[in-house]
Amino acid sequence: MESLKLCSSLSSSLPISFRHLIHRRASSTLVRCCSSSAATTTSTTRIRNRRSSSSSTSTSDRDAIRTIRIKKVEELRSKGLEPYAYKWDRTHTANQLQEIYRHLANGEESSGENDNVSVAGRIIARRAFGKLAFLTLRDDSGTIQLYCEKERLLNDQFDQLKTLVDIGDILGASGSMKRTEKGELSVVVNSFGILTKSLLPLPDKYHGLTDVDKRYRQRCPN
Repeated sequence: MESLKLCSSLSSSLPISFRHLIHRRASSTLVRCCSSSAATTTSTTRIRNRRSSSSSTSTSDRDAIRTIRIKKVEELRSKGLEPYAYKWDRTHTANQLQEIYRHLANGEESSGENDNVSVAGRIIARRAFGKLAFLTLRDDSGTIQLYCEKERLLNDQFDQLKTLVDIGDILGASGSMKRTEKGELSVVVNSFGILTKSLLPLPDKYHGLTDVDKRYRQRCPN
């Protein structure tokens, strides 16, 4: 608008042909500015709507996951299993096992009387193939793989492992030590227990917990 006022004051002292030219340029400049402003506003609105939609979808997904996991808690209790156990006797940390059994060759298993170990930690990955399942357990020292074979687990523990154990759960597991054919040191599980049933999934592996406010409010004390 200021540019139009300025053009009007100047054009009064110019010939008619120049007046038309000035007014035409000023009008086109104003139109371009308005169009650019409208486009920016529309783009901002779309981004906000997209974020709002993504946030609501994420929240509904988390609610659905929580509902499913609460049902698993109820199922565990109906089977006489406590999903929030009071204790677990751990013999080694993940890092200690990596050091003690680093001599094992690929495919070799150490199953002596003194090789029965017990570990505890959070499950951060799981893969199941028919009668075999692999879980990655992380404790305060590092990670170790749990090698779960149906024939080695008692009763219906293997079925419980496949249906009731989720990523994020805290497990205790006992068994012997083995290095797989692919070179992964593993605890060959003969028994396990759910120590804490996680009701929500872990934060995104690559982006972590992006909610800054929650990151500060729920941070671990030093």
